[in-house]
Amino acid sequence: MSDAAVYFSLTGDEILSVHLRGKWQMETDVPSVQTVMKKLSLHPSVKRIVFDATALGSWDSNLLIFFLQISKAASKREIAVQKDGLPAGVRQLIDLATEVTPHPGSKPQGRFICLLRYNNILTQFCQEK
Repeated sequence: MSDAAVYFSLTGDEILSVHLRGKWQMETDVPSVQTVMKKLSLHPSVKRIVFDATALGSWDSNLLIFFLQISKAASKREIAVQKDGLPAGVRQLIDLATEVTPHPGSKPQGRFICLLRYNNILTQFCQEK
């Protein structure tokens, strides 16, 4: 399977589909989140991002990092991001990363804050490798 690639399609003016292809692993070059952000800049009416992973090969945390970075950037633009089209394993990792277990005496925190923390940890880990 070839290196990671991302392709786009629009459904109407409001839904951007991100099609994932190839091998999304540490030893391969993966597309930058900026690729998605540039596409969003060209289509400012987009309200939702969805994923299609039917042509996706093997993957590791690079795919999770890609998703988390898109989610973070999209939230700043008030764009919803759906994970339904991602592999079950990625969706489960996202769910684990966003699950909040309250500790006695702690402030309640939203799921997205936990997701951002997980993203920062993964990004730092990958940059150290």
